[in-house]
Amino acid sequence: MIRLDFSDAQELIIKKSRFIGELHDINNKDDIQMTLNYLWSMHPKASHICYGYVLDDTHYGFDDNREPKGTAGKPILDILLKQRTNYVLCTVIRYYGGVLLGASGLTKAYRDTASLALEHATFKSMELVQCYDLTMSYEQHPKLKQVLSTQGVIIDETFTDVVTMRILWNQSKEALKMLTYGVLKLTFIQDVWEQKKP
Repeated sequence: MIRLDFSDAQELIIKKSRFIGELHDINNKDDIQMTLNYLWSMHPKASHICYGYVLDDTHYGFDDNREPKGTAGKPILDILLKQRTNYVLCTVIRYYGGVLLGASGLTKAYRDTASLALEHATFKSMELVQCYDLTMSYEQHPKLKQVLSTQGVIIDETFTDVVTMRILWNQSKEALKMLTYGVLKLTFIQDVWEQKKP
């Protein structure tokens, strides 16, 4: 999965209209309205704030925000889908400059602004890993820590009468069971998205 890492607002002036493209990292559709509320508070005199968003392969959409149908949100969405992004919202804020652009001119302006925003953003590759708790004896701890630190990621250790190690694991549960045979307890906690290592 590809997720947004960093983005700056990018601006184009086309026939006196000002177009400002921004990318936003989102987790669900509720984040879209919160982002729009914030953008309207920052740009109360904007004519339009149009957007396209992609959550995953089956959840995506757009809004033309009173621009002629299909001339604003759709070209923004098309750019996002072409770049195969996930969990990203692209907004384009327009300040109308008094010159009509026509349908094809509007489509090009919104598409070019979204493209510019994407060109200047950085993305990161994410992978789905599993989080587990391993409970072991003090005798087992040194050897397992050495093995698990090379094949997984140890994110926490708790020492009581036993040792509990929390790890992120990107292989099968069966592989983890084989590697940790003899531990007192192996507990699946949850799936976690983590930045993929180069």
